[in-house]
Amino acid sequence: MRQVLHLGDQVRYEDCEYRVVALTGTHLRLAGADDTTIAVLLTHLLASDGFALLDAAPVPAVVNPRLDDLDTPTADLARQWEQHIVEVETGLPLGAGPDARPRPEYDPATTTLTERCQAKARELTALGWPASPRTIARMRRRLRTTGDPRTLTDGRARRPVTMTGDTDPRVVEVIRQALQAEIPDSTGTRDRFRWRVQQIIADRYPDDPPPVPAKSTFNKLLRTMTTGTYTFDAAVTRRNMNNRPAGGFTTLTFPRPGQVVQIDTTTIDILTHLGDGITERGELTAAIDVATRTLCAGILRPQGTKAIDAAPTPACPTNG
Repeated sequence: MRQVLHLGDQVRYEDCEYRVVALTGTHLRLAGADDTTIAVLLTHLLASDGFALLDAAPVPAVVNPRLDDLDTPTADLARQWEQHIVEVETGLPLGAGPDARPRPEYDPATTTLTERCQAKARELTALGWPASPRTIARMRRRLRTTGDPRTLTDGRARRPVTMTGDTDPRVVEVIRQALQAEIPDSTGTRDRFRWRVQQIIADRYPDDPPPVPAKSTFNKLLRTMTTGTYTFDAAVTRRNMNNRPAGGFTTLTFPRPGQVVQIDTTTIDILTHLGDGITERGELTAAIDVATRTLCAGILRPQGTKAIDAAPTPACPTNG
């Protein structure tokens, strides 16, 4: 007879038939044919007169026996845990031959599940793999619930890391579209933006609207998704940033002097007196050699200067 009970097993207890509907530690909850439920200690159930396992529910199948989606160290760790947990559950390690016999400390006929967990914790600790009986019990519940050895490894290594966390992808898509719509508009508040997102979701998904994160979580998500976009800052800056041309795909290097010269113009806080007596802010146009990072030419003129104005200017004298 199988020594391990699972949810859904049909058993006989005190001349009545019950279905296992809950497992909590060493206690079980059994449901009878008339929908009445009773709680019973597992050891008492197994030792009671007339106990029998009538119909065993199928044990969950392994989702990915080969663990191809895990790296080699993680897959090896999952397999090792699986071997140890199966031995705790059944008394025999996974893949044991038909003539194999349980070790005394793992024999279900003479030991309790708690004793087997304690024995396995001592064994792993002696092997340099510190583990407590609570850890063994937690791993046993994971494997029994899912049947997947991958759950015996660190879930953080399996969980894909995304910029938006656990937020529903439909909500993320609505936020992205709403952010694009904010570019030409006047700058609003985050509360107004959240209200707009809620309205769009309600209109787009009337039957099954995805949940919008709480205000604090929503604002954290916005800070992540709007980095460098100035969505809730100056409108002029936001529009200028959006109108910038896309940058190059690669970083170019120019080893020879004069191979590439960059020319740019910027407004400076200097008043220039024109011939008709009018004063205006000046503009500085400079030409920089990319290879040597030296100033090739510079010119100060009134507003309206073009970069080409620096082209015919003689090079500035250099020291030495």
